[in-house]
Amino acid sequence: MKDRPYGHGYLAAAYIGYLAAGGTGPVTSQTIARGMDAVFADLINGRSLYDTLNAKTGGKIKDASSLEETAVCRQCRNIMAVPVLRLIETDQAYVGRCPDCGRETEILEEDSPITCPNCGAGEVEMQEIGRWD
Repeated sequence: MKDRPYGHGYLAAAYIGYLAAGGTGPVTSQTIARGMDAVFADLINGRSLYDTLNAKTGGKIKDASSLEETAVCRQCRNIMAVPVLRLIETDQAYVGRCPDCGRETEILEEDSPITCPNCGAGEVEMQEIGRWD
């Protein structure tokens, strides 16, 4: 969450707590706290951060990039990674705003053609590079 607007880290932590508590039912402070208690217990007992997140979130969060997706800001005309949280039951997405201008961003889908946001002509090809398990 480095270099992200204030609040993105809190939202990610709440999401992790919700998933660690089972990721079903209403999102309440009690549910989030119960999940975070389980996360902190693992960390206190010496488990690594990403091993804990992977285990407690059912593999949904394995590393920092698990919370981000590729998006475009039509105002700044930039492509960037933004934090995205998806609710398990509804697949509703909460998409982070542009870190430069604060406006809404649009998630770029991998299989959809992407028009260059900078010039508006030609297509941009998305490739994933350097992601290893």
